[in-house]
Amino acid sequence: MEYDGLFDFWANVGPSNRIHPADAPVLARLDEGNQNWNQQHPAPEELDGLDLRCLPLPFIGPLRTAPVVFLTLLPGLEEDDVEEAATEAGQHRYHLMRQGNQPLPLNGEIGGAWKWWKARTARLGDPMMLRHHVAFLDIGAYHSKKAPDRQTLAALPSSRMAIDWAQQVLFPQAVKGERVVVCLRAARMWGLRRNRCQGSLFVPETPRSGHLGQGKIANAAVAAIKSRLGLTGF
Repeated sequence: MEYDGLFDFWANVGPSNRIHPADAPVLARLDEGNQNWNQQHPAPEELDGLDLRCLPLPFIGPLRTAPVVFLTLLPGLEEDDVEEAATEAGQHRYHLMRQGNQPLPLNGEIGGAWKWWKARTARLGDPMMLRHHVAFLDIGAYHSKKAPDRQTLAALPSSRMAIDWAQQVLFPQAVKGERVVVCLRAARMWGLRRNRCQGSLFVPETPRSGHLGQGKIANAAVAAIKSRLGLTGF
């Protein structure tokens, strides 16, 4: 897969689009067999645990260039995410984020993302520095308040794109030491096993919340990240 494959895929989504066009037929079939959605039969607000009122968010942070990438499952859901989807400013922020160049969001940008990513990088240092060097890649691009149906998630072309890009582009980069990649959630869906590391690809044991805790692999990942970012000794 070409390096730009993931970003080219998401370039097909306009600022106000809430579903990737490649996912729409799959989701429509799962919606009680509807073959498509229209004014008489619009897309539901929620389907198999995925909230379709929000804008898709397959990754956050400067994924094109970030020397550190965390793998997660999918975006959570706050009421702000729903409200932001209806505003031009929110649509613009999401559209820019999907291009893969934007730093991790600040407080007040993209729902509760600031609080979420700051908690998961708490062991690493100053968040204002990290936001320019760290990215998060999700399997699922759709917000969810509860655990989604993973079979539905795995059936979506957007999810397969994320997994394929990680396996064919990101993981080889990590094995060669070009990036540090740490899996925080859904290791088996990513095609990984817990308590393993290969080069700079780390798969530590983590709680369901996806926080980077203690442990041999987690500590090695933290050390590798700090070394990569020039933070050794902090």
